[in-house]
Amino acid sequence: MLLVKGKVMKWKLMILPALLLPVLAAAAPKLVENGRSDYAIVLPQSAILPEETAAKELQSMLKRISGAELPIVRDETYAGKAILLGRSDRTAQLLGVDFRELRPDEILLKQCGDDLVLSGDRPRGTLYAVYEFLEELGVRRWTFRDEEIPHLATIGLPPRDCRYAPPFEGRDRLGGTNGTYGAWMRVNGHYLNVPESHGGVIRLIGWCHTFGEMIPPREFAKSHPEYFAEVDGKRGVWDDRNGFPQLCLSNPEVRRILREKTLERLRSEKNSRIISVSQNDSWGAMAENYCRCEKCAALDQAEGSPMASVLSVVNEVADAVKKEFPGVLVETIAYHYTRRPPATLRPRENVIIRFCTRNNFLYPWDSGENAAGRDEFLAWSRIAPKLYVWNYTANFGNTMMPHPSLRNYAADLRFMAANNVIAVLEQGYGRGLTGDLLPLHNYLLCKLMWNPQLDQEKLTDEFLTGYYGAAAPAVREYMDASWELFRRRALKLGGSMIEKEALPLADLLELKRIFDRAEQLVQSDPARLLRVRTAAMVVDLPILHSAEAAYENRETPAGRELRSRLDLPALVRKTAETYRKLDCRDFYRENGRLSIDSYIDTAAKRVTGDWSGGRPAPDICRDVRPEDWRRFGPESFVSWECTRKQEDGATVLEFPTRKNNWLVHWNYRPEFGLDGEWRVFVALRTETAVRNGNALMIGSSGFGQRPVRIDECRGKQFRWIDFGVRNFKGGGRLVFAPSGIDQKLEIREIVLVRENRSK
Repeated sequence: MLLVKGKVMKWKLMILPALLLPVLAAAAPKLVENGRSDYAIVLPQSAILPEETAAKELQSMLKRISGAELPIVRDETYAGKAILLGRSDRTAQLLGVDFRELRPDEILLKQCGDDLVLSGDRPRGTLYAVYEFLEELGVRRWTFRDEEIPHLATIGLPPRDCRYAPPFEGRDRLGGTNGTYGAWMRVNGHYLNVPESHGGVIRLIGWCHTFGEMIPPREFAKSHPEYFAEVDGKRGVWDDRNGFPQLCLSNPEVRRILREKTLERLRSEKNSRIISVSQNDSWGAMAENYCRCEKCAALDQAEGSPMASVLSVVNEVADAVKKEFPGVLVETIAYHYTRRPPATLRPRENVIIRFCTRNNFLYPWDSGENAAGRDEFLAWSRIAPKLYVWNYTANFGNTMMPHPSLRNYAADLRFMAANNVIAVLEQGYGRGLTGDLLPLHNYLLCKLMWNPQLDQEKLTDEFLTGYYGAAAPAVREYMDASWELFRRRALKLGGSMIEKEALPLADLLELKRIFDRAEQLVQSDPARLLRVRTAAMVVDLPILHSAEAAYENRETPAGRELRSRLDLPALVRKTAETYRKLDCRDFYRENGRLSIDSYIDTAAKRVTGDWSGGRPAPDICRDVRPEDWRRFGPESFVSWECTRKQEDGATVLEFPTRKNNWLVHWNYRPEFGLDGEWRVFVALRTETAVRNGNALMIGSSGFGQRPVRIDECRGKQFRWIDFGVRNFKGGGRLVFAPSGIDQKLEIREIVLVRENRSK
């Protein structure tokens, strides 16, 4: 433990028992005394880049803490008082270790007389040891941009001898822990973009779902349908709204291509340790789209799991990899229909099984409520030589809703560590600031992946106190209340929930009252007030998107009751202002990458009934009530390779010429309130020398396609294209693909007009 003096928050003073402080203060060497230091930071000549980074960050942070700037010396024979970093004969002797025997990311911190040694495994161990030291001085990084630095005139160095290796070699967190902040939080997974200067990452070639990369369906489905899964007697057919088709893994050509593509990729990459050979992603109607051909079905049925055909080809690829690249591991995923292991088939020693969870997050993984997923996992833990876990912690259906999934993080990670897991990916979503207490989720998961034995409750209290200040008790009350509301209503806390599957309005209003109190507690603290208001968005936005808040329901009993209690337009303005001040653009839904800006904008339109976008109603809506038409411009589209411009107060989207891909998507969602039937109009125009043929194809989820002829939209003025009457219940998308001719094709907006409306 480290002794610190000065202005430190109360929870930081718990480092040592109070009775020992005077004794240790008197006896311990002083690293800094009254803002001055006679220590140097010593690096060996052989120091690697992350160790050089460790020295620079230690120097910089000590200066910020105490005002003392310690010199960095590249001479391991330095005779003065020193903080010795990295690996050298001198540090090995002082530590009494053989560096070759260190475990991955192991750290060593040892007091040796007046000197302090901070070292560890390469490439990251020394940097992690420095971060451990700085955290014990009281430094905290709550998020990638929020930190707390103590001001200490004097820093003592009491005796210590610490050696620690994390139980998980790989620690990955998606959701805002990228770059140098990821290094500080001791995560090292492939997805984190940690620079080499900070130790880099454990690199994985191919990410995941790589069957489609090696045998692309768009390239081979027509020419070689036999390469793809036979489902309901058909091959090579898929609906890209629900992922990609799987492969026929009993086909010898498919197996050959997978082997060759894997080896080709490894030959082109340097210093690779892991390559992914894994099934495609699919969901919804295609979630179980594995091959049922006679040969695949025979193996899968004999082994009791569709994983049999996957693992048989992965093992074959792994054998080929071992011959040419003996140090490389082949990763595949136990996902959806492949979670159950085969009865007798076993992974090769150089195969990683990454098990993907499917739990009810309200309860521990090792509980009756999650028995099915637990038992599948335990079966793999008994047979997989290398077991990784891909755990889902966010609501990918809508991150801006209450989602109390954090209560069991420590218990679940201990359960993994006890059952042979050597790497964990905790998947969240977003950039790390929005969502249901996402900064706290990131903090807890990174800390607990590094050391699952830490006390989660103490970590939670530490974070809430440091990040939310005086509002910490109220935020804790919200956490407990939201969990209890989900439990009381027996709601399954999954990873793809939408508004109608979550808490009712009465519960949301109860949670809002808690956040209102939290705001009052930090009214005089602008930074923490913004943090509280950001957290409250996961309650405020579902209220604004509730059926009761819709403008068309304003005269119903429930609508009148809600509007008598809340000024809904004012709540929209407050939410928009909070998000503007946060200055961290993000998405709230994974499918379609839907922006929080658009979610707030839709809330404003729903509660006011004004879908005009601030512009006059188009001619086709001149005699239509405001609540019976909707306007959606390019700001609500997802587009590729298109350019935007302003024209007459509207945004116009121009397609690239000579392209014929689905380059513009408009996702229609339940929160638009599109119950019943609506007529669809699209404002298009094209300028082209081509006289005949099509300018564009419009496609729609479940409604087929409609070509738009050149003569329907040619000219200087936008023309309204009638796409017919559609029922938008449940959500989906409209997609637009230019025909590939040389043209200047533009889209201005989509307008929906309610059918069978009141006149």
